[in-house]
Amino acid sequence: SDLKYELHEFNEDGLEINSSGADYTEESVKKAIETQGINNNVYYRIQQLQEAGEKSILVFMDSVENAKKMAELPKIKNATWISGKTDKKSRKERVQGFKNGNYNVMCVMGTLTTGFDFPDLRNIIIARPMMSLSKYYQITGRGTRPSISTGKQYCRIIDYCNNVLRFGKVENLIIEEIPGWGLGVFNGDVLLTNTPMAGATVTKQDIINKINGN
Repeated sequence: SDLKYELHEFNEDGLEINSSGADYTEESVKKAIETQGINNNVYYRIQQLQEAGEKSILVFMDSVENAKKMAELPKIKNATWISGKTDKKSRKERVQGFKNGNYNVMCVMGTLTTGFDFPDLRNIIIARPMMSLSKYYQITGRGTRPSISTGKQYCRIIDYCNNVLRFGKVENLIIEEIPGWGLGVFNGDVLLTNTPMAGATVTKQDIINKINGN
C-alpha cells in the first residue's frame, strides 16, 4: 500500500542523547513534547480524523502514561490502549477489537511495532522523536499492508516529531554495498546505519573519499 505523509513542525533543540547513544533520553523527549504541546495537537488531529470517518488510527505516544490518558479523553470515541505490561487476555481482546472495528483508536508507546498484521490500517500517528531506524521502519511498515477487501489506497503517516525528515520516506530506503566498506542502509545519498543520527550527515561520497584516502 502507498504511504501518504503528513509532517508537522517540531523543535529538536532540547533533545538529549542517552548514555548508550542509541536514542533520546526519556526526560528530554517528555519535556519537548510538553513544551511544544504535541499531545494536544495529536488529540485534535484524532478528533478530525474521526469526524472525517476514519475507522483505524494507531498512535505511538511518548509514554505509556500518555497513551492511556489519550485513549481515555472524552472527545475521542471508541479508543483503547495497551502497554508491555497489559495482561495477555486484555491485550488480545483490545488488539482484536481494534482490528474488528470495535475500537477506532489504539494508543501505544513501544508495542505493536512488530508482529502486528492489520491490512486495513489507514492512519499511523508518530508522536515521539526516535533515533532508531529499525523502530521507524517497523512503525511505518504497519501501514504498508495492502487490503484487498476494503480497497485501501494508502495509509496516512502523521509525524509530529521530525522522524520522516530524519530518516526519509520509508519507501526510499535502499541497502547498498560499497566495495571496500561494506553494506549500509541509505536514503538517497545519506547513510542511516553505523553512523550517529544526531551528528554530521555522512554520504556515499564521504565513504568513497575515506576509502580512497581523500
